[in-house]
This record gives sequence, structure tokens and C-alpha cells, in this order.
Amino acid sequence: MKIVDVIMSDSFNSSVGPVQTIRRIKNSSEFFKEQGFLLNVFTKDNFSGAPKGTPIKKDSKLYDKKRTLFGWLAKHTQIFGKLKFKQTYAHSRWFVKNYIDLNRRPDVLVFHSLYDCYIYMSEYRIEGVKTCLFVHDDGTGSMTLSYYPKLIGTDIERKFRKNELFVFNNIDVKACITRLTEKNLLDRAPVLKGKTTLVINGISDISDDEKQETAKIRSENKSPKYRMVQVGSMNGRKGHREVIEALHRTRKEMLSDIHVTFVGGGYEKQTLEELVREYGLESNITFEGVVQNKDVYKYLAKGNIAILISALEGLPLSLIEGMRSGMGIISTRVSGIPEIVNEGVNGVLINPDIDELVEVFNNLNNYDWDKMGVESRKSFDDYYNFPRMRRDYIHMLQKALGKNCKC
Repeated sequence: MKIVDVIMSDSFNSSVGPVQTIRRIKNSSEFFKEQGFLLNVFTKDNFSGAPKGTPIKKDSKLYDKKRTLFGWLAKHTQIFGKLKFKQTYAHSRWFVKNYIDLNRRPDVLVFHSLYDCYIYMSEYRIEGVKTCLFVHDDGTGSMTLSYYPKLIGTDIERKFRKNELFVFNNIDVKACITRLTEKNLLDRAPVLKGKTTLVINGISDISDDEKQETAKIRSENKSPKYRMVQVGSMNGRKGHREVIEALHRTRKEMLSDIHVTFVGGGYEKQTLEELVREYGLESNITFEGVVQNKDVYKYLAKGNIAILISALEGLPLSLIEGMRSGMGIISTRVSGIPEIVNEGVNGVLINPDIDELVEVFNNLNNYDWDKMGVESRKSFDDYYNFPRMRRDYIHMLQKALGKNCKC
């Protein structure tokens, strides 16, 4: 039996994609045991305390306001962007040290954060322990920097790239969530040749009871004709503003047939709500706020189109959730999205451009969204499900240990 420790300095209470994946992995411990792997998961919830400046309690409105303000400042100013990077490394160092103090000696360590992996490799590496690191973006490293554009070209970016290269040189396996991720990594880091493997995102199906509930909710929500749902943080990267701007420019005769539901929070939420009021789109857009991941399917059930106008992505779980729910998709030709959206079959792809989105909105009648929804569900059943991803995960572990996959 090989011991595998999955570690991530985030919290199990977080709704971000990597945490959702880790939850599913943890819940599949019996499956991994049958394959010869004793799997353990460690997040920051395992440890008490936190480094100064990185509070872990999130139970107050004051904290939420401070977090929103800090997120905005980190994106729009260099000084706060640098502070955010410093905080992130400090938090990873605190987390990794707490893990090391447990005196564990696994056969494989699986990381989901470059920061955690770098701190471990540069300060605490255990001889003989194999390492895997998931890459949750398109393999260019641009997603991290997209949150802090004022740092591009600075010494902080240079340090980030240097640390990234250090990890590339020392990692045993890089797990890529899209085919494009693997291609981009190998193009810019030939040292990774032979070290990459595909563990393409997949999610668990909803239960039979939840499928019945989905059908009931959908049968009760037939109006307006085009009911779009976007799930994701309002952080400037997911295209919420573009959706609002496009609706503002959509022909009035079409606008009456469109409603968009935004599910999620983030530092841009208040600004986006103000923009909706300014444009008089209150009847076309609803902000549902943050909901627990286990309840997302209920909001998707009210819609028939999943929308995500991201400018930068990895392979968004929100779109796979839409596919699972049998929804057609409107999204962008970026990162791994074209790998899951077959244009004209289960969705429509555009560039992250407001004019192109307006064109789609004005011509929604030209598409068979019900048929696209059926194709989306078929694609989920055929490939983008969690049992298939689990098999990829086993292959990753066996590759790290130098074994051939027999699953």
C-alpha cells in the first residue's frame, strides 16, 4: 500500500475548483485503497492559527468588506499587489511547515498550489518522496498574474517565473487539466518532457433524487425563453461585466426573452450591481450571491444556457456543471474551453469580445438550445465525469512511482 498525501493551503470551505476536486478525491478513498493507495488530504483546516496578516475566520461582514477592498487594491495598485504576493508566500510557508511538523513520510505528495510546492521543494523537501503538481490554468502561468496586472514586468513577476522554473526542474509529475495546458507547458519548458500527464477535469454526477428535482425545477421555469446562468467569482476575469454590457446593447425585442442569473460573490459584485441599476437591467439580471457547491445544481436547473465569457481559464468546472445539467453553452475560445464545447453542437464559442456577444444575444433564435443541452449531457456522460478523472489520477500516481497504469 502506497501512502499519498494531498496538500493544499486553501480551506475545504472554499468553493474554488481545486478544492472541489480534492473533496471528490477524499470521498473516493475506498476506490484509491482498492488500487493500492492510502490517500490522505491536508488543508489549512487541519491546523490552528495562521501567519500574521492572513486571517482564516470569515464570519463577519467587516471581514468580507475588507477582503473585497483588498482584492480590488491588489489588482489595481502595485503596492497592494506586492503585499498580496508576500501574504501568499507567507501563508504557504506557514501551511507547509505545519504539515512537515507532522513528521509524515508519504510515498507521493500531491500539490495543487505552485506556492505550496515551491516552499516545500526549496525549504522542506523530504528525500525519496515523489511529487506531483496540478496546473489549473492554461500552462502559461498567466492566470496568477492576471489577478495582479500591475506586477507584470516587475521584480515580483521575475521572482514568480524563477520559482516556477525551480519547480519545473524538480517536480516528478505535472498534472495537466487540459490538453492545451500540457502543450503550452512543454512549449515553454522542455525540461518537463516526460514529466507531464493528463488529469482532465471531471465532476461527479448528481444523484437520482437531484436529477428528479432538476427536472421538476426546469419544468416549472419555462420563462423567459433564454434563461442563462453564470457560476463563478466576480473577480474581473470571468466576464460578468461583458455580459452586462452586451445585454445593454441587445435589441429590445430580444432582451425581453433573456434573463441572466449570476451565482457567486467577489470584489466586483457591488460595482456590477451598480452597473445593472445604471442600465435599467434589474429585470434581466439576478445576483444570487455565494451558494454552497452542493446547491449549485438547483440554480442551473432554472436555466437552459450556461454562460461564461472568460478571457483566461483552465478548464472551468462551472461549464462542466452546466453540461451535467443538460444546458447549451455560450463561452469563449480560450484555454481549455474549446475542448469541452463543440461549436454548433453543444454550444456557441466567441472571442472574449462584447461585440461578438451582442451578436450572439441578438441571434439566440438561430440555435437549437434544447438539442445542444442534450449533446452537453452526452459529452458529460461520455468523458467529463469523475470516474474517468479518477482513473487519470491513478495513472498520475503510478507515473510518479515509475509504474505502468493497469487500471
